[in-house]
Amino acid sequence: MCFSAQASFIVGTTLTVAGAATLRRVDSWREAPLAAAPLLFAAQQFIEGALWLRLGSGTDDAVTATLVHSFLLFAEVLWPVLLPIIALLVEPEARRRRLMAPFIPWGLAVGGYLLVCMILSPYEATIYNDHILYSSEMKRAVGTEYVYLIGISVPLVLSSHRTLMLMGVLGAVLLVFTKHYTPMTYVSVSCYFAAVTSIMVFVHFYARSDLRGRSERTA
Repeated sequence: MCFSAQASFIVGTTLTVAGAATLRRVDSWREAPLAAAPLLFAAQQFIEGALWLRLGSGTDDAVTATLVHSFLLFAEVLWPVLLPIIALLVEPEARRRRLMAPFIPWGLAVGGYLLVCMILSPYEATIYNDHILYSSEMKRAVGTEYVYLIGISVPLVLSSHRTLMLMGVLGAVLLVFTKHYTPMTYVSVSCYFAAVTSIMVFVHFYARSDLRGRSERTA
């Protein structure tokens, strides 16, 4: 299994189209962050696609460093903070919202910790076994990746929306899978798969609109 600039650009383009269509189906401001998620994943994949090109050409400069840290700001800071908020905003059941609420400070703590690590020890990127390896000299606390995983997946799994629950389950399974089979490059690989699964956000809005249309026709 290998990835490339082309793979990142294809996923980025697909998610841009899906995200633009999804935003047109938003009914309230509470749904806007969820609807925007595919576009954010698209931006993340475009950044990594550009990084692939820089690394492939052997270019190592300020632009390359900016791409590295822009990608990691999405992967390690934005998602643990944003995903619990997204899940809570669109959840209609008060009981589930109460269960999700603690994961907002959880995500802020995880994202803040990883941001501090990034500031104290900037990352470098290299191509390793057909994947991108992100590395720094600073060692993180043991188990950080699993604390991260819990923070981004559990709020989605708690959702009463089946598509979001499935996204949470798939995200957890794929991160554990990539951590096991590509331990050196799991950050890049798992983010690629997470971007692909975000197409389910479009499915969520499309299915809802389709069901609403059927109800109106049978009323």
